[in-house]
Amino acid sequence: MTSCVDTYAQRERGLLEAPLIKDYSTGIAMTSQTVDDDCSPLQETERVIVEREVLCELIRLHLQVLKRMPLVQLLLVSALALLLYRSLAPPVLSGWAVLTVAAECLRAVYARVVVKRGDIDLRPKEVHSRLIALAAIVGATVGLSAVLFMPSIPLPDQAMLGITLFTMPTAGISVAVSSRPILAAYAFFILAPASLTWVTLYPHQTYTVAGMTAVYWLFLVSVANDGERL
Repeated sequence: MTSCVDTYAQRERGLLEAPLIKDYSTGIAMTSQTVDDDCSPLQETERVIVEREVLCELIRLHLQVLKRMPLVQLLLVSALALLLYRSLAPPVLSGWAVLTVAAECLRAVYARVVVKRGDIDLRPKEVHSRLIALAAIVGATVGLSAVLFMPSIPLPDQAMLGITLFTMPTAGISVAVSSRPILAAYAFFILAPASLTWVTLYPHQTYTVAGMTAVYWLFLVSVANDGERL
């Protein structure tokens, strides 16, 4: 067991071996250990500033992408309409189409308003939280198509709709621009309704579909997390 004398001697030896740095403004000599201790609050402040700047830049990139999303959503809705119009009532299909395109337009309008008012630099965390909520809303309107359409369409169309819905979160990685919370919200509210509707129609596939959906969602979030680190 090390005695108190030995511990004190080791501590003194460590201070003596540490290079001396003289503060010429005060004339006080300090060890590098003392300097490191004094710099830790400054380093923490710099880290917070860098994280804020990175968040602001991610938001700007995300908002630029959102301005084009209504057109992308309109093309998606048109493709699904051509695929499913024979099996669905026109009011149901057109009502869903208007809802999901309107939700995407809401995101685009919000993006333009935020850029115009300069809220990114003033309240980046608040803007980011609203973008997460809007991503969840848009994802829910897309996922709603599974709930409304799958029970009424033939099996081949069900499979095609399922493939489309499971592909969309992959495109969401580029839309989210490496923001893990935005992608997580968008993907969850697409995949969850689609998976629940499918296992309701085919209960014998419950565990398989649930497991595959969970693994797929976690994989997408991990990819976004890697991009966020970069």
